[in-house]
Amino acid sequence: MRIVYICVLVIFLSMSFATLGFCKAELIAAYTFDDGKARDVTGNGNNGEIKDAKPVDGKFGKALEFDGVTSQVAIKSNDMLNFKDGVTLEAWVKPSKYNDLSAVVQKWGDNTNRRQYLLCFVAAKVRMYISGKGNTWPSAESKTDVKTGEWTHIAGSYDKANIRVFINGKMEAEVANTEGLFSSDVPAWIGGYGPDQDFGSNRHFPGVIDEVQYWNGALTEAEIQQNMNKSVALTVNKNGKLTTKWGEIKALD
Repeated sequence: MRIVYICVLVIFLSMSFATLGFCKAELIAAYTFDDGKARDVTGNGNNGEIKDAKPVDGKFGKALEFDGVTSQVAIKSNDMLNFKDGVTLEAWVKPSKYNDLSAVVQKWGDNTNRRQYLLCFVAAKVRMYISGKGNTWPSAESKTDVKTGEWTHIAGSYDKANIRVFINGKMEAEVANTEGLFSSDVPAWIGGYGPDQDFGSNRHFPGVIDEVQYWNGALTEAEIQQNMNKSVALTVNKNGKLTTKWGEIKALD
């Protein structure tokens, strides 16, 4: 019986990989906010510090509500967040209104040679900025307006050739860019900007954010669609490792 189960499982996994392909990106930091904290569920230790954001019901479990003025989550800078091979930023958002250039997920200093990546709102549209030199800001912007008071999945990616923006798993924009990715010592932020980022309080995000993910590498459209339909808590196990059905095979030994 065990042999039959293993054979069926191998066939299933083979079909899944043929459809979706192997994920070449690595999940570096992820936040469900389910315990009211900004704990990195990957186990990589990129825990955040919450300021003026409160736990509320989320897309999956709990989320954080940001006031659009002072609320933010700060994540200390470390080399894991200085991506070399590309980047994907993901989040479920429910904006209450629109602020100009309001940050959802970012590592973007305002000083020369400190910009890296920024997923934000410009009015009702989603924009992904990438900087390869630290003082440049090429970007791609969605065509769709994101509605207030509704849950929307947003994502931005960069593979060292193209910047892309995705709304609810569908690619909406693609802009060629070969600058690469800059590295700096600025912290990463969720829902706002840090005190050394003089963008003004009107550029914080107003609304609810859930299921934030930082990936080292560019996810495909199919991979983003797969991610958005479940909590990242189901993707990583208690040790912060990506889970697969292979664990069930081992349990049969």
